Amino acid sequence: MKAPANPLSALDRKLDALSRLEIFFVLGTMKAGTTWVQLLLDAHPEICCRGEGHFTSYLAPRLEQALGEYNRIIASKNRDIFTNLPDFPLLEKSHLLYLLRTATSLLLAELADGAPVKWVGEKSPNNVRGLDLLGALFPTARFVHVVRDLRDVAVSGWFHNLRVSPQWTEEHFKDIDHYALTNLPEWSAELRLARRFAAAHPERMISVRYEDLLEAPAANLGRVLDFLGARKDEQILEACRKAASFETLSGGRQRGDEDRGSHFRKGLAGEGRLTLAPATLERFEMAAGPEMRAFGYGC
Repeated sequence: MKAPANPLSALDRKLDALSRLEIFFVLGTMKAGTTWVQLLLDAHPEICCRGEGHFTSYLAPRLEQALGEYNRIIASKNRDIFTNLPDFPLLEKSHLLYLLRTATSLLLAELADGAPVKWVGEKSPNNVRGLDLLGALFPTARFVHVVRDLRDVAVSGWFHNLRVSPQWTEEHFKDIDHYALTNLPEWSAELRLARRFAAAHPERMISVRYEDLLEAPAANLGRVLDFLGARKDEQILEACRKAASFETLSGGRQRGDEDRGSHFRKGLAGEGRLTLAPATLERFEMAAGPEMRAFGYGC
């Protein structure tokens, strides 16, 4: 009689397969264009990059909470019941990191399972806040940082929230300027985090600007592919560009043809300066001017 298949052995094989792939993460301020970059890369025949895992923002804290609860139970038994016996060990911080890396690796392995790829990537905008953690969990992983003028981020984020959570948005923000100024400190901090990581690990991070991708998608995608070490012949670049063009993703609209009900609303740069109030623009300069200029954005 044939023995039943061991599902854990299957996962071991997937993790072994993952160990032979190159891992990368896409990150950036929300509405900076991370989804677009993800789609450009996923269209490459040797790259898998789709969905959002939110490993550091959602998985890590919940795993830490579960391990903490377990430790509290075991510690109470050590203290109150088995007082005359050696303590049973508790899970330590290194154990948490190991389990988080394993869980993340399992999900990345599922992404790439069966695909003839050499690179597997994950995109979550808030990866930028977990850069140090991801860098420690995966010391050979690379990071693709997507940057966009924060004034345009504000406009895009406002319409995105009106589309997906209109009631919440209207309850929490008086108008687009209130939304922009409320989130400005966080957006500015994210740029500083990315700059700090890039300064410490220049070989591990590349920054690509949304505006440059609009102007020259093939050339700037080529920079990212060079950074990853992936092929970038003309046929591949054109196929990726077409698969992730605004016209394709929007169902046939041209850039600038707005649809506020679509994730791909308008596909233009420069809206922030035209939409936000002058006083709001001044606050952006005061709060985030150095960070924005570091990435080539004038005021």
